[in-house]
Amino acid sequence: MSDSSPPPAPAGSPWKRNLGWLTGGFLSVAVLSLTASFAPPILKRLILFHIVFGMACGMTLVWLAAEIRPAWKWSLPVWGAGICLLGSINMGWLSYQHFRQARAEYAAAHPRDAALQSMLEKFSADDPELKARYEEENRRIEPHFQDFLAHRISPLGDWKSPWPELFWGVELLLASVCCAGTLRLKSASNTARPD
Repeated sequence: MSDSSPPPAPAGSPWKRNLGWLTGGFLSVAVLSLTASFAPPILKRLILFHIVFGMACGMTLVWLAAEIRPAWKWSLPVWGAGICLLGSINMGWLSYQHFRQARAEYAAAHPRDAALQSMLEKFSADDPELKARYEEENRRIEPHFQDFLAHRISPLGDWKSPWPELFWGVELLLASVCCAGTLRLKSASNTARPD
């Protein structure tokens, strides 16, 4: 026996529902990005991981939209893409922090390297070649965000700036597009299917 009565009207004003969806969306995507940043490196395949992250964000935002029913049905994919973009940036930044921590732990476990680094620093004051070598070694121990991005794509080759940044930008764009596409497809299928 099916109930053909329409679903109850959503409670609250449209602005409150919209704000509730945005707040819930930001929080849920922040939790997803935090969780994803702890994924083991073997799972963080280039491009594929961001596509899966974008689809997971889209599914989460679709579920949230079904629960809260915001007033702006047609602009949900745009808002979702923006939220997913911020979540992807957060995931990258958190992954970079984990990378820096791992490098610092490695340096702490190898004090001989620190002593050699200190000697290299002393001798590099007058020699530009040694100074360049010292700076390179120092960035290996204390990497910058660009070094992290270059490390991520190092299996593809030794690419210098701006290629690692552009590659990451493409991944961010793909995650946002996948999130918006998931929101669009799921919301279209939810409105076309009678409950």
